[in-house]
Amino acid sequence: PISTNALHEHWFACAYADVFGVAINTAWAEYPHRTDSGILAHSFRKRLSREPSVAELELFKKRFLALHKAAWLQAPQDFAEISGAGKALRSIDAHGGYALVLASGSWRLSARFKLKKAGLPTANLLAAFADDAEARDEIASLAIARASFRYKRSFARTVLVGDSDSDVATARRLGLSF
Repeated sequence: PISTNALHEHWFACAYADVFGVAINTAWAEYPHRTDSGILAHSFRKRLSREPSVAELELFKKRFLALHKAAWLQAPQDFAEISGAGKALRSIDAHGGYALVLASGSWRLSARFKLKKAGLPTANLLAAFADDAEARDEIASLAIARASFRYKRSFARTVLVGDSDSDVATARRLGLSF
């Protein structure tokens, strides 16, 4: 719902260099899971043959969020919603016949920050993020499961709305409409 993909990638690369002192491979298509957690974990496995520690992960997330905040202070217009996104979210939520849930390949804190700054109504929205899983399929499945649990029912149809080729591929793999 926000058009910050290119900025997000830039901030990710900057935070990685700032925290770990080396450049990250920014050929994002080469990563098996193009999510924040998937990219970070794959980079660690490939470079260091290990997972990032909890402390390293938290340090990275903190720096990444700081870059978001600094960018917003400098250019808040870069955090604008994609035209019509807020209206669509409010309309779906108000309908009552749908369960609205967010599945994001971004870290929870940075995703919520961007959504809040764009003025999108997501404060009480069920969600799953890169903090929950590395793979988009798992993130989307978890978001759907959370909706099923909250509403105590399964859904006849699930529509994934996204803004990248990864989202299209996820919908296809999970048998969802896009």
